[in-house]
Amino acid sequence: MIRLLVLAAVLFSVITVQAQVQMKQGNWAKTKAGDVADVAISPEGTIWIVRRNGTVSFSRNGRKWNKVDYNGFSRIAARNDNTVFVVGSNGTVWKYNGKNFTQTKAEGMNDIAVGQNGRIWTAGKNGTVWYSDDDGQNWTKSEANGFTSLGVGSDGLVWAIGTNGTLWGYNGSSWTQTNASGMADVATGNNGQIYLVGTNGTFWFSGDRGANFNQMSFKNNFARIAVSPNENIYAVSDNGILWQY
Repeated sequence: MIRLLVLAAVLFSVITVQAQVQMKQGNWAKTKAGDVADVAISPEGTIWIVRRNGTVSFSRNGRKWNKVDYNGFSRIAARNDNTVFVVGSNGTVWKYNGKNFTQTKAEGMNDIAVGQNGRIWTAGKNGTVWYSDDDGQNWTKSEANGFTSLGVGSDGLVWAIGTNGTLWGYNGSSWTQTNASGMADVATGNNGQIYLVGTNGTFWFSGDRGANFNQMSFKNNFARIAVSPNENIYAVSDNGILWQY
């Protein structure tokens, strides 16, 4: 059960601002990546993936993939091309500096996201939310729980999926529930857009910071999603195929 510091009726002001962004129907194309568990996009546009066997690979174009010589991971987030954070299959959190992986002090984690200010956000396997401003050496617990996955926007807002499939936003001081439900993963664009995949594999979009949601008629049974700085969308289907929109 998600606990709030303030009444759930309190909405942060940015949610009432209507971002003039619309998403049009389009085509999804398969990349050459298979057996994928999670995907992240660096600010420079590099695609990072964790495969189901725990290995990490990256690509500049989605066609040629370079494998990193480490394994045992399940989730990934990219600060930039040279700094990537991953969650181990055992819940530990690691930092990759382009050459080596170094373990942080976090344990028992389920998902990870990185903001443009460098802050690392994690959702614990027990539903708690934590953040670190020093590359994982110290962690602070947010006063909320009941979350499974996270996304951080360029505006600094944190979006989190609840264990019951609801979507919540955090503005730095309070959590507020949106009207989205039945969701499994979340990613954010540069202008407040929110991209979601449902627990049933459906694809959803909000161009107004969570005030309204539209289901897009794509039927690829998506499980995970990420968005590049130029709004290219990458999604992992439930059979492990990586798709690009």
